[in-house]
Amino acid sequence: MLFALFFLGLSYAQTDDTKEKTIKVATPPLFKECENNEMSKEEQYICFRKNLDRHVRVTFEYPEEAIKEHITGRVNITFCINTDGTITTISVKAPHKLLENEAKRVIESLPTLIPAKDKDGNPLKITIHYPINFELNGY
Repeated sequence: MLFALFFLGLSYAQTDDTKEKTIKVATPPLFKECENNEMSKEEQYICFRKNLDRHVRVTFEYPEEAIKEHITGRVNITFCINTDGTITTISVKAPHKLLENEAKRVIESLPTLIPAKDKDGNPLKITIHYPINFELNGY
């Protein structure tokens, strides 16, 4: 069985109790593998994206029932990286509950991350918007 996942974009924003505003962070959220003081902010962000994409690819398991029913489509997942580096899912929108559940499982299995930091070095709670395309090839 062949399948493909395409990662179309990633954005992040600081959350404020009742509203969300996009900000520039001094340090993006990081996987432990990306923690390197010699990397630029852009290089750290690229490292974060690559590790997030890799985690999704490696952890993802296409649901058997979705394969049988040829269920494909785009899943838009929004999650928070909290100030302690833990993950909280905010919303998942998908064409089918099977894809929604798998996307949520994959994101919630992320390791504890190094949170984004503001210019003063204080951890920030940020929101990530992460679309994933689920496609079955060869069916």
